[in-house]
Order: sequence, then C-alpha cells, then structure tokens
Amino acid sequence: MKKPSKKRTRPLRKVGLPPGTLVHIGEVKTEKPSITLLEYDSTGMSEIRFDSIEESRTFTRSREKIWLNVYGLHDPAIMAEIGRRFRLHPLIQEDILNTQQRPKVDEFADYLYLVARYFDYDANARCLTSDQISIVLGRNFVLTFQERATGAFEPVRERLRADTSAMRAHGPDYLAYALIDTLVDRYFIMLDHLSDLAEELEESALTRPTPALLAEINRVKHEARGMRRAVWPLREVLNTLSRADNDFFSADTRLYLRDIYDHTVHVLESLESVRDLLADLLDIYLSSVSNRLNTEVRILTVLTTLFMPATLIAGVFGMNFHDMPLLADADGFWVAMGMMGGAAAFMAAVVFAVPAFAQGRLSLSERIARLEQQVQGQGAGQSTVDLLNRINELQSEVQSLRGLVEQQANEIEQMKKRSRDQYVDLDARLTRLEGGAPAAPATAADGSIPPASEPATTATPSETLQPGQLAMEEPELAATPAPGLDPAVRRRPAERRDPAGADRAASAAPKDGTGTAGWPTSRPRQAAPLLEF
Repeated sequence: MKKPSKKRTRPLRKVGLPPGTLVHIGEVKTEKPSITLLEYDSTGMSEIRFDSIEESRTFTRSREKIWLNVYGLHDPAIMAEIGRRFRLHPLIQEDILNTQQRPKVDEFADYLYLVARYFDYDANARCLTSDQISIVLGRNFVLTFQERATGAFEPVRERLRADTSAMRAHGPDYLAYALIDTLVDRYFIMLDHLSDLAEELEESALTRPTPALLAEINRVKHEARGMRRAVWPLREVLNTLSRADNDFFSADTRLYLRDIYDHTVHVLESLESVRDLLADLLDIYLSSVSNRLNTEVRILTVLTTLFMPATLIAGVFGMNFHDMPLLADADGFWVAMGMMGGAAAFMAAVVFAVPAFAQGRLSLSERIARLEQQVQGQGAGQSTVDLLNRINELQSEVQSLRGLVEQQANEIEQMKKRSRDQYVDLDARLTRLEGGAPAAPATAADGSIPPASEPATTATPSETLQPGQLAMEEPELAATPAPGLDPAVRRRPAERRDPAGADRAASAAPKDGTGTAGWPTSRPRQAAPLLEF
C-alpha cells in the first residue's frame, strides 16, 4: 500500500513578509486554475466557465444570487482579482491560499469566512486524502475555493440545475448550508472505509502478523487521527453558526445547521470507536507475535530434547580410546543406532506424557478447588443471611429513632412559637398601657386573633396595673427573656428598663394619651423619602 506523504511545503519566502501577502502554501494539485460562475434566482439559472481571469472582467451580472467556484489556489493573481471585486480582507485572501488551515469561521461586516476539509478515499493506494475547502458567504453571493476538482459539490449543482429546484428560491445561506452538509455526508463514507480497513487489519493481525501489518496499522491510525483533527473544530464552527446572532443565516437555515452539528457529533463518536479498535489492534498484533514466537521456541525445544540422547551417544563413541566396546563388533553400528532410537523414543514418551499427566493432576486440583469453593460458599451464604437480618434490624431501629427525633423537634418548635407569641402579646399590652391606650386583644398561639368580646367597661382598681407595679415587674421581664426568641425581639427600649423613668412618664402623661407638649407619647414612624428620577 502506498504511504501518504507527510511533507509540509512552507516556502521560506513567506517568512518575514507583512500580513496579507498572497503566497500559496501547499501542494499544487491542479495544472491550471479553473473558475466557474453560477447565477440563479427563483426564475432560472445560468452557468458560465472562465478559462482566465481576463475573461471574467467582461462579465455582467444578470441574476440576484451568484455562486463562484475556483479550482486551483497556486495563482495569487486570481485571488487578488476576486478579493478586489468582492472586497475581501487581505488576511482572508492569505488564509485561502494557505491550504493548511484549521477549520474555523471568521465574521466580518459583509461576509462570513469558513474553512473546512474535504476527505476522499483512494482505492488504489487504499488511503484517505484531504483537501481544504474555503467558503465565503455574503449577502447575495457564495464563494468556494478548492485545491483541485474533486466533484464534491456536484450534487448541489445538480439540484440547482433541476427545473423544479426549490433551492433557487432560498437565499445564499441555504446554499452555504448545502455545501457544508455535502462535506459532512462525505465523512460518513470515509468512516465506512476506515471501519472496513480496521476489520481487515484485525483479521490479518490474528492470522498473519507481519512487520508490514504493523506499519499499516500505524498508517490507518494516523489517518483516523487526522480526520478527527478536521471534524472536531468543524463541530465547534457549526455550533457557533447555529447560535450566532447575525443575519447571515436565517432562522430556518439555523435549524438545518443544528442538524449538521448532530451529524458531526455522530462522526466523532464513530471515529472514537475506530481509534479504539486500531489501538486494540496493536495489542492483538503483539499478542499474536508473542504466541507465534512461543510456538516456534516450543518446537525447537522438543526437537532439541529428542536428539539430545543421540548426540550424547555419538559423542561417547567419538572419543579416541583404543579399547572401546562394540568397535570390533560387526553389528556395533546398528547396536549404537538402536540405542539412539530407543533413547529418542523414551524422551518422546516423556515429553508427551508429562503434559497429559499434568493435565490429569490439574483436573484433580480443579475438582478439589471447586469443592472448597462450594464449602466456602455455603458458609458465606449463611453469614450473608445473618448479616442481612442484622442490617434490617438496625434499619428499623434507625427509623424509629428518626421518628422520635422529628417528634421532639416539632414539640420544641411549638414551645418556642408559644413562648414567642406570649412575649409579643405581653409586650403589646405593656406598650398600650404605657401609652394610655386600651390593651389590644390577645393573640392566639397560632397567630390568629380571637373574636371580639363585649365592649370593655371601665377597669376596676383591682384590674388596673399601677405604675409602681410596672416598675417592679418590667426589669424581671427584660432580665429574663423568653427562651427561643430572636435577639431583636428580646431587646427593650431604654425607657422601659428604667423604673423611675416609667413612673415619671406614667404620672406626667395626660389621660387623652398625649404628652406634655401635646404630642403622642409614642413617636410615629418616619416615612421613607420618595425617589426622584
């Protein structure tokens, strides 16, 4: 298989030049640039092809929307002319000529610039190839720049050429969506090719692991990684376009962009699966090579063991002694060969009998281990039952204790609430008495006001609290506040904690509830000032 080239052509003349300099970076993949113009609207379409940039200068636009496609990016003069006519930024022109761009999107006032990658499968070399696709979307035009004539957008052209084409009624944004959708659909085809290659490599790794197979696995893994580098940023680009607040894409077209975004997510998930399979192939390859090596070493070991006695006997008879048995015997040679054959047969029997004996012993050991596991399992089962019963008992006890705790907490909360209500009621009564106003009706424990009773009559001396009595009881209330109350509620005014001041205020206050100066004893609350705009 042909290994794809990893060469990166980056001319040295690009270094040090100012931004926006038009220099082609990349491989020249077409001999001569080609320019194709499609202008269309709801009434029809016309297609024009220019062999040179000079021919395009005499063109007069006749329809509302146009699509300009350029094959070949190695001629900066063509790029400069197109950039001048469509008012493209010099940096955009520079990025179009740089065929090693990462997929991205740049937004300008009058157009959008988008970069994507086109993938194709070379059946002869059985590898993936990629080209850069640059798309410029304007208010009424779409510009596409390709490195070579790949035929990627031919289905879109066929849709425009159809007499009953509904695409003509849409704007250029829908055309840009159709172009991006075509590129993403190609990704699924490339995924199928990668999956087929991975399955073939997996079968070869199990049956025929060779060094060439290892190189092929690394190559396919590299292609999958390169495809992922192209699809991952494209997903972010589509997410940005579907959520961007601009008028380049209509609301209806954004729905289609979200669909493409879902497709890219699916492609990424499938790529991750292929990458995991290729990573596992490396382990499978190493395991297969190790098993094959072990088999070869085992065969060599068996052969060495079989011929070891023969080698020993041959070495003994090869010694240079004058008096040696069987040297003068006519059948000595055959006797020695028989001894070698018998020794070899004996060693073969030992070699093949030991594994069978070990297997029999292993079976017996397995039976004993199984019996031990069964015995331990029975004991463990009984222990598990006891443990579960104990856990259930503890859970019941915890639930009962939790209920008691909740009940006590509820009772404590009710006690706090009753104490707070009693204290507030007492405070209100004391405030009314100090101010000379009639006592307010008592508040119930739940915060509701009981129904009014008969009109109150003049209080008897025994029912009326004297100032001296207030002066004696007030410090006790202030000193021992009710439990569970808010500290802000427990705080009392300074004049109430002073018995003498309370007596003086009670004696000096007139019966109509006003002070010495004719103002109410309790100061009214000041209203907040109004805001002025």
